[in-house]
Amino acid sequence: LRRDDNAGAAYYVAPLLFQLTTAMILASGPMALRTLVREPEPLDTAASPELVEAYRDLRRFRVHMMFGLVHVGFALTSLAVAVAVACGVSGESIGIMGAIIGTLLGVAGGIFGTVAGVRRARITELLTRLSADPAKRTT
Repeated sequence: LRRDDNAGAAYYVAPLLFQLTTAMILASGPMALRTLVREPEPLDTAASPELVEAYRDLRRFRVHMMFGLVHVGFALTSLAVAVAVACGVSGESIGIMGAIIGTLLGVAGGIFGTVAGVRRARITELLTRLSADPAKRTT
């Protein structure tokens, strides 16, 4: 890592822009997370506690993972870039660090989406089973 002596105004402006963006992301967090729990949750005719619990677990998982990926992940990434710029790290090095961090967050997001999809499929299967024959309950 080396200092880019041609940084000029970016040395002063970039950290402020990164922190402003981070503040906006964090401020919008509660609203964004509330939209995750607005998905319709159809129940079987007997309102099975097993199905209610499965929906609750899915909601909790989605909110925790989204908060971790978007809010904590973005805030830490933004802070790291701001510190790197303030310390005079070269633009090329910052770009490489950003690519690595972005790739890691993208892979984590893909894993999160896959796990959430599998959990949603299990809920759909449970709903189908409970709606088809109430005698097959496993509660």
